[in-house]
Amino acid sequence: MSAAKPNRLTLIDQSIKHPGGHHYEYALRVLEAARRQGLETWLLAHRDYRGAIDHPVEPAFTWTFWDNYRYYYLGRPPLRPPGWLSSLRRRVKEARLTLDRRFVYSRVGLAVARARNLPLRDILLRTRIDDDASTVTTSRLLLAAARVALKVHSLTTRRLRFNRLRSLLLSVLALPALPLLLVAMLTGRKSPAARFAAELSAALAEFSNHESTIFFVPNATAAELEGLALLHRAGHLATRGRWAFLLRRPIFPGYPNGYAQQAEAARRHRVELARLRDAAPDLDVRFYTDTDELTEQYDFLGVYPFATLPVPVDTAEVPPTDRHPLVIGYLGDARDEKGFQYLPKLVESFAPRRLGAREVRFLFQANFNVAAGEPGSRYARSQLQTYSKDFVELAQGPFDSRQYADLLRRMDLVVIPYAADNYSARSSGVLMEALAAGRPVLAPTCTWMARLLEPSRQHHLANLFASSPIQACRLAHSVESFQRINGATLQIDPRANYVFMRLRFDRPFSGWVRIRLISLNEFDLALDTASNTYKLVNGEIVAAFSKPPSARLRLSAEPIEPAIHERPAEVELSLYMSSEPLPLGAGAALFDSPEQIPGVAHELVAFYDHHKRAAEILRHELRPLYDPDVLVHQIVTDPRLLAAEQPVQQRAIA
Repeated sequence: MSAAKPNRLTLIDQSIKHPGGHHYEYALRVLEAARRQGLETWLLAHRDYRGAIDHPVEPAFTWTFWDNYRYYYLGRPPLRPPGWLSSLRRRVKEARLTLDRRFVYSRVGLAVARARNLPLRDILLRTRIDDDASTVTTSRLLLAAARVALKVHSLTTRRLRFNRLRSLLLSVLALPALPLLLVAMLTGRKSPAARFAAELSAALAEFSNHESTIFFVPNATAAELEGLALLHRAGHLATRGRWAFLLRRPIFPGYPNGYAQQAEAARRHRVELARLRDAAPDLDVRFYTDTDELTEQYDFLGVYPFATLPVPVDTAEVPPTDRHPLVIGYLGDARDEKGFQYLPKLVESFAPRRLGAREVRFLFQANFNVAAGEPGSRYARSQLQTYSKDFVELAQGPFDSRQYADLLRRMDLVVIPYAADNYSARSSGVLMEALAAGRPVLAPTCTWMARLLEPSRQHHLANLFASSPIQACRLAHSVESFQRINGATLQIDPRANYVFMRLRFDRPFSGWVRIRLISLNEFDLALDTASNTYKLVNGEIVAAFSKPPSARLRLSAEPIEPAIHERPAEVELSLYMSSEPLPLGAGAALFDSPEQIPGVAHELVAFYDHHKRAAEILRHELRPLYDPDVLVHQIVTDPRLLAAEQPVQQRAIA
């Protein structure tokens, strides 16, 4: 690419078919930010794109991001609407299963099942066959016939060896088909990479000057990387521009200390990047993720350097609400990995509908991501539909930009009950949208989301328990070595209802630490167990728990990553008796397991005014992490100049 400043941003997203949905919203924010910074904009979308947008659009591609992802990483063909032959096959299969069920539960089927475990001699000579009076009595003649038929079938199968014969027949019948298979391989469909290269080349046919163009692919897979290598080999002019790829899927499960043990599993991703580097070493190409955790994973591959981009959302001011009742909301498709199946328990915990003096109602986006829905989410939606619509409103998406913004505007709190295992490194657009709107959130610990929110929580706890009114309620205070109190039973003042802890580490690390607090009575029987997971901030952890009155206390703190052996050097432990409930979060409530979701949601509601003020502070502090102008500036600016500017990174805030 020439040294000239870029003047055009071409965003490539094959999944955009209509205005609406996450892919469209992401593209719209980036294109609008690029236009504000004086760049020409152009969107290359799916071939079926229909709809109005205030940017030039070229419908170009036949495969979506998910088609490519399924092909390369799941080994499956892309999803397609079933044809008449597939529908007929499905109906035949359903009919066969129905007939099988009818046979199994018929008199003949029951006789066959019973005869499997009864020798023919017993059937003919025993006076009573049905030892269990609760079973259906089966005639002796029917049982004998079934037993004889089973024996004949067993002897025939053993003698003729149908399984081997079937394999031999299939091999013989397949020989004449080999030439046809070879012809199909040579003249078959193009690979996803070749298809992408051909369709992109056709879309760019009217343009010849690409040296000042940035091609941004916000949902990249191996198809785009290999397709760019093919274009470079063909000498296409588009390879003279700057290419920016955003990779948003994790390559390792778990946490950083386990990446080395999974190196072999990452071979595919390393080869994909190395193939592009070796085939086109002179390309101006940059790679990004949208979380620091993902950047660490892809940097581990050691092929290209990666940087972290913001998660762009609408930064327009969302007016605060002062509604009664409060509206607890859920945004996104109804999916199991997003915790939709936990929402019925949350709703049930608020019945009756009044908590103190504040009434609550619910607004959940409830459309499925697949036709029939995932099992847990499908059952959860059927449960939620039993409530009255003025208490639980289920909104059926997907929505366009205006509808989605209106939905968020109607919510006072946003619940994000995602599975921590799936989102330990992945980003969440819903979290950023809620923060940008100044809405308090409920989110899981041990995730990228919790890392952004953790400093605010611990800062609030440190200030809360250092304040004069709370200090006046302190019953006991001590500083102990961790080895002495970890897992030990401590005698405490039974009046204490809050525990404050500060864990100091000699060697800070980046992992998460789960703290468990067990309240015991005088007989060492557990009255209550509380747990939560914290991340080190400035070399220490500040934690607090509410507890019932108890005579004894047992606490433990363990890193959730088994290979991490660092432990606190000392623990500052304080007990308090407060006549008023205390908020243990600021702008967000973090849960450690799905069972805790109702409880932390109640805290958000009970201290809503406090959390709302804290959420407004978070909105301003975290703006660099969701501002689309920052994203465009980062991909447009030369990396050397960007390093000199020292932009705000995610870890700098955390």
